[in-house]
Amino acid sequence: MDKRLDQLKKLQDKMASLKWSKEVSTYLELSNAISSLKGAIKKDAMSHLIVKPNGFGVRQTLKEFKDEFMLGTNMTTNKKTFSGILKGEEVMAHIKLTHKSAYEVQASSLLKIEGWNNA
Repeated sequence: MDKRLDQLKKLQDKMASLKWSKEVSTYLELSNAISSLKGAIKKDAMSHLIVKPNGFGVRQTLKEFKDEFMLGTNMTTNKKTFSGILKGEEVMAHIKLTHKSAYEVQASSLLKIEGWNNA
């Protein structure tokens, strides 16, 4: 095989050495915290919508959620996009939830490198 395998090993070694860097570990912690918070916000908003094959459905609890936590909400006529301004204690954010249609999963393969040996 060409130099790709050697390059892959070199990059993985470099990535492993960066893992212990204080700046990188701080970045990763912040990134994980941001992802967790975004996921929690999405989950909370989505708990008031129903995901149907062709768009969103609305739960009865959406009105209470909108009245307490949102401003200027809008659901498109095709029910594929819900948007509005989400209120925080100190800031507000414009959010948009977009329906994503299901897709058919195709068969594929997975490469796993289980160890390295020097040539």
